[in-house]
Amino acid sequence: MTSGTHRRALVVERRVPGQSVSGVAVMIAPPSTKRPRASSEVSEHAATPLGLSQSRAAAGARGPARPGHGLQHRIESSRAGRWLVSVFLLVTVGAVVVENLPAGTVQRHLGSVAQPYLDATALDQKWDMFAPNPRTEILYLEARILHADGRVTTWAPPSDGPFLGAYRDAHWNKYVVHAVIRPGDPDGWPQLWKPLALFVASQETGDPSPPVRVTLVKRSAYLLPPGGNTPDHTPFREQAYYTLRLR
Repeated sequence: MTSGTHRRALVVERRVPGQSVSGVAVMIAPPSTKRPRASSEVSEHAATPLGLSQSRAAAGARGPARPGHGLQHRIESSRAGRWLVSVFLLVTVGAVVVENLPAGTVQRHLGSVAQPYLDATALDQKWDMFAPNPRTEILYLEARILHADGRVTTWAPPSDGPFLGAYRDAHWNKYVVHAVIRPGDPDGWPQLWKPLALFVASQETGDPSPPVRVTLVKRSAYLLPPGGNTPDHTPFREQAYYTLRLR
Protein backbone atom coordinates (compact mmCIF):
# COMPACT_ATOMS: atom_id res chain seq x y z
CA MET A 1 0.00 0.00 0.00
CA THR A 2 1.20 3.49 -0.84
CA SER A 3 0.82 6.31 1.56
CA GLY A 4 -2.09 8.64 0.88
CA THR A 5 -4.18 5.82 -0.59
CA HIS A 6 -6.78 4.33 1.68
CA ARG A 7 -7.77 0.91 0.52
CA ARG A 8 -9.24 -1.97 2.35
CA ALA A 9 -8.55 -5.66 1.63
CA LEU A 10 -11.11 -8.29 2.37
CA VAL A 11 -9.75 -11.80 2.67
CA VAL A 12 -12.21 -14.53 1.78
CA GLU A 13 -11.40 -18.06 2.77
CA ARG A 14 -12.41 -20.78 0.38
CA ARG A 15 -12.33 -24.37 1.62
CA VAL A 16 -11.93 -27.06 -1.01
CA PRO A 17 -11.90 -30.76 -0.02
CA GLY A 18 -8.43 -32.28 -0.21
CA GLN A 19 -6.73 -28.90 -0.64
CA SER A 20 -5.27 -26.40 1.69
CA VAL A 21 -7.10 -23.28 2.54
CA SER A 22 -6.43 -20.48 0.10
CA GLY A 23 -7.22 -16.91 0.57
CA VAL A 24 -8.49 -14.63 -2.15
CA ALA A 25 -7.93 -10.96 -1.62
CA VAL A 26 -10.62 -8.63 -3.03
CA MET A 27 -9.71 -4.93 -3.33
CA ILE A 28 -12.48 -2.49 -2.56
CA ALA A 29 -12.12 0.92 -4.20
CA PRO A 30 -12.05 3.94 -1.89
CA PRO A 31 -15.16 6.10 -1.63
CA SER A 32 -15.50 8.86 -4.37
CA THR A 33 -14.03 12.23 -3.46
CA LYS A 34 -16.28 14.11 -6.00
CA ARG A 35 -18.66 16.49 -4.26
CA PRO A 36 -22.25 15.56 -4.94
CA ARG A 37 -24.35 18.30 -6.50
CA ALA A 38 -26.68 20.10 -4.23
CA SER A 39 -30.33 19.26 -4.42
CA SER A 40 -31.13 22.78 -5.66
CA GLU A 41 -28.74 22.37 -8.59
CA VAL A 42 -30.20 19.03 -9.47
CA SER A 43 -33.73 20.29 -9.31
CA GLU A 44 -32.89 23.39 -11.37
CA HIS A 45 -31.25 21.44 -14.19
CA ALA A 46 -33.87 18.78 -14.06
CA ALA A 47 -36.71 21.31 -14.32
CA THR A 48 -35.11 23.47 -17.02
CA PRO A 49 -35.25 22.20 -20.61
CA LEU A 50 -32.04 22.34 -22.60
CA GLY A 51 -33.45 24.78 -25.16
CA LEU A 52 -34.54 27.21 -22.47
CA SER A 53 -31.11 27.14 -20.82
CA GLN A 54 -29.44 27.88 -24.13
CA SER A 55 -31.82 30.76 -24.88
CA ARG A 56 -31.12 32.29 -21.49
CA ALA A 57 -27.38 32.00 -22.05
CA ALA A 58 -27.69 33.61 -25.48
CA ALA A 59 -29.80 36.43 -24.08
CA GLY A 60 -27.22 37.05 -21.39
CA ALA A 61 -24.47 37.22 -24.00
CA ARG A 62 -26.42 39.81 -26.00
CA GLY A 63 -26.96 42.01 -22.99
CA PRO A 64 -30.20 43.29 -21.49
CA ALA A 65 -33.16 43.41 -23.84
CA ARG A 66 -34.07 46.84 -25.13
CA PRO A 67 -37.61 48.02 -24.59
CA GLY A 68 -39.76 47.85 -27.73
CA HIS A 69 -42.01 50.75 -26.79
CA GLY A 70 -40.15 53.81 -28.09
CA LEU A 71 -41.76 56.89 -29.60
CA GLN A 72 -41.73 55.48 -33.14
CA HIS A 73 -43.31 52.22 -31.96
CA ARG A 74 -46.05 54.05 -30.07
CA ILE A 75 -46.85 56.26 -33.08
CA GLU A 76 -46.92 53.44 -35.61
CA SER A 77 -48.90 51.08 -33.38
CA SER A 78 -51.74 53.56 -32.76
CA ARG A 79 -54.50 54.41 -35.21
CA ALA A 80 -54.06 58.15 -34.69
CA GLY A 81 -50.30 57.84 -35.23
CA ARG A 82 -50.73 56.04 -38.54
CA TRP A 83 -53.16 58.73 -39.68
CA LEU A 84 -50.65 61.40 -38.71
CA VAL A 85 -47.85 59.74 -40.70
CA SER A 86 -50.11 59.31 -43.73
CA VAL A 87 -51.21 62.95 -43.69
CA PHE A 88 -47.58 64.10 -43.38
CA LEU A 89 -46.54 62.03 -46.41
CA LEU A 90 -49.50 63.20 -48.52
CA VAL A 91 -48.92 66.88 -47.70
CA THR A 92 -45.17 66.63 -48.34
CA VAL A 93 -45.46 64.82 -51.68
CA GLY A 94 -48.30 67.11 -52.78
CA ALA A 95 -46.32 70.26 -51.95
CA VAL A 96 -43.27 69.02 -53.88
CA VAL A 97 -45.44 68.19 -56.92
CA VAL A 98 -47.14 71.61 -56.82
CA GLU A 99 -43.77 73.35 -56.60
CA ASN A 100 -42.61 71.66 -59.80
CA LEU A 101 -45.74 72.20 -61.89
CA PRO A 102 -45.33 74.30 -65.05
CA ALA A 103 -45.64 78.03 -64.40
CA GLY A 104 -49.25 79.17 -64.70
CA THR A 105 -52.37 80.13 -62.78
CA VAL A 106 -52.70 76.77 -61.01
CA GLN A 107 -49.08 76.70 -59.95
CA ARG A 108 -49.20 80.30 -58.77
CA HIS A 109 -52.28 79.82 -56.56
CA LEU A 110 -51.32 76.44 -55.13
CA GLY A 111 -47.68 77.46 -54.82
CA SER A 112 -48.58 80.32 -52.50
CA VAL A 113 -49.94 77.70 -50.07
CA ALA A 114 -47.21 75.10 -50.55
CA GLN A 115 -44.21 77.47 -50.49
CA PRO A 116 -44.24 78.29 -46.72
CA TYR A 117 -44.37 74.57 -45.91
CA LEU A 118 -41.49 73.78 -48.27
CA ASP A 119 -39.42 76.63 -46.85
CA ALA A 120 -39.99 75.40 -43.28
CA THR A 121 -39.02 71.82 -44.13
CA ALA A 122 -36.10 72.78 -46.45
CA LEU A 123 -37.72 70.86 -49.33
CA ASP A 124 -37.76 73.75 -51.80
CA GLN A 125 -36.16 72.01 -54.76
CA LYS A 126 -36.57 73.06 -58.37
CA TRP A 127 -36.37 69.93 -60.52
CA ASP A 128 -37.70 71.73 -63.60
CA MET A 129 -34.14 72.93 -64.26
CA PHE A 130 -33.68 69.69 -66.23
CA ALA A 131 -36.84 69.74 -68.37
CA PRO A 132 -38.84 70.72 -70.29
CA ASN A 133 -37.25 74.17 -70.52
CA PRO A 134 -33.94 74.32 -68.62
CA ARG A 135 -32.71 77.77 -67.68
CA THR A 136 -30.47 79.38 -70.28
CA GLU A 137 -29.81 82.68 -68.50
CA ILE A 138 -26.42 83.39 -66.93
CA LEU A 139 -26.81 85.55 -63.82
CA TYR A 140 -24.32 87.65 -61.85
CA LEU A 141 -24.90 90.08 -59.03
CA GLU A 142 -22.96 93.23 -58.19
CA ALA A 143 -23.51 95.95 -55.64
CA ARG A 144 -22.19 99.44 -56.23
CA ILE A 145 -21.60 101.50 -53.12
CA LEU A 146 -21.48 105.27 -53.22
CA HIS A 147 -19.41 106.73 -50.36
CA ALA A 148 -19.75 110.15 -48.77
CA ASP A 149 -16.59 111.36 -50.47
CA GLY A 150 -17.99 110.52 -53.92
CA ARG A 151 -16.07 107.28 -54.49
CA VAL A 152 -17.86 104.23 -55.87
CA THR A 153 -16.75 100.74 -54.87
CA THR A 154 -18.04 97.40 -56.10
CA TRP A 155 -19.03 94.36 -54.04
CA ALA A 156 -19.59 90.84 -55.39
CA PRO A 157 -20.69 87.67 -53.58
CA PRO A 158 -17.69 85.89 -52.00
CA SER A 159 -16.09 82.91 -53.66
CA ASP A 160 -14.10 80.50 -51.48
CA GLY A 161 -12.84 78.22 -54.23
CA PRO A 162 -12.75 74.40 -54.29
CA PHE A 163 -13.05 71.82 -51.52
CA LEU A 164 -14.96 73.06 -48.45
CA GLY A 165 -15.44 76.53 -49.88
CA ALA A 166 -17.65 75.09 -52.62
CA TYR A 167 -20.44 74.54 -50.08
CA ARG A 168 -20.53 78.22 -49.18
CA ASP A 169 -20.31 79.21 -52.85
CA ALA A 170 -23.33 77.03 -53.66
CA HIS A 171 -25.42 78.86 -51.05
CA TRP A 172 -24.39 82.24 -52.42
CA ASN A 173 -25.16 81.15 -55.98
CA LYS A 174 -28.65 80.09 -54.93
CA TYR A 175 -29.12 83.37 -53.08
CA VAL A 176 -28.07 85.34 -56.16
CA VAL A 177 -30.59 83.52 -58.35
CA HIS A 178 -33.45 84.50 -56.05
CA ALA A 179 -32.16 88.02 -55.45
CA VAL A 180 -31.71 89.19 -59.06
CA ILE A 181 -34.77 87.73 -60.83
CA ARG A 182 -37.48 90.30 -61.41
CA PRO A 183 -40.97 90.10 -59.81
CA GLY A 184 -43.45 88.05 -61.79
CA ASP A 185 -41.08 85.09 -61.92
CA PRO A 186 -41.83 82.63 -59.08
CA ASP A 187 -38.07 82.40 -58.43
CA GLY A 188 -37.75 86.14 -57.79
CA TRP A 189 -37.80 87.15 -54.12
CA PRO A 190 -37.95 90.97 -53.77
CA GLN A 191 -37.96 90.59 -49.98
CA LEU A 192 -34.24 89.81 -50.23
CA TRP A 193 -33.25 93.13 -51.78
CA LYS A 194 -33.18 95.39 -48.74
CA PRO A 195 -31.48 92.88 -46.39
CA LEU A 196 -28.86 92.25 -49.07
CA ALA A 197 -28.18 95.99 -49.54
CA LEU A 198 -27.84 96.43 -45.76
CA PHE A 199 -25.42 93.51 -45.61
CA VAL A 200 -23.30 95.03 -48.38
CA ALA A 201 -23.20 98.37 -46.53
CA SER A 202 -22.06 96.58 -43.36
CA GLN A 203 -19.04 95.22 -45.25
CA GLU A 204 -17.83 98.80 -45.85
CA THR A 205 -17.50 99.80 -42.18
CA GLY A 206 -13.70 99.80 -42.43
CA ASP A 207 -13.74 102.50 -45.10
CA PRO A 208 -12.95 106.01 -43.74
CA SER A 209 -15.81 107.42 -45.84
CA PRO A 210 -19.15 105.80 -44.90
CA PRO A 211 -21.50 104.48 -47.58
CA VAL A 212 -24.49 106.65 -48.44
CA ARG A 213 -26.13 104.58 -51.17
CA VAL A 214 -26.13 100.93 -52.30
CA THR A 215 -27.35 99.91 -55.74
CA LEU A 216 -27.94 96.26 -56.69
CA VAL A 217 -27.03 95.49 -60.31
CA LYS A 218 -27.97 92.42 -62.32
CA ARG A 219 -25.56 91.25 -65.01
CA SER A 220 -27.02 88.66 -67.35
CA ALA A 221 -26.48 86.89 -70.67
CA TYR A 222 -28.13 83.99 -72.50
CA LEU A 223 -26.55 80.73 -73.59
CA LEU A 224 -26.54 80.06 -77.34
CA PRO A 225 -26.96 76.67 -79.03
CA PRO A 226 -23.65 74.86 -79.54
CA GLY A 227 -22.05 74.47 -82.94
CA GLY A 228 -20.06 76.47 -85.43
CA ASN A 229 -17.70 79.25 -84.53
CA THR A 230 -20.29 81.39 -82.73
CA PRO A 231 -19.79 82.46 -79.09
CA ASP A 232 -21.41 80.35 -76.41
CA HIS A 233 -23.47 83.23 -74.97
CA THR A 234 -24.83 86.65 -75.82
CA PRO A 235 -23.11 89.82 -74.60
CA PHE A 236 -23.72 90.66 -70.95
CA ARG A 237 -26.20 93.36 -70.08
CA GLU A 238 -26.42 95.32 -66.84
CA GLN A 239 -29.55 96.40 -65.06
CA ALA A 240 -29.72 98.38 -61.81
CA TYR A 241 -32.87 97.10 -60.15
CA TYR A 242 -32.77 98.29 -56.52
CA THR A 243 -31.29 101.29 -54.66
CA LEU A 244 -31.09 101.79 -50.91
CA ARG A 245 -30.25 105.27 -49.60
CA LEU A 246 -28.54 105.21 -46.21
CA ARG A 247 -28.20 108.97 -45.54
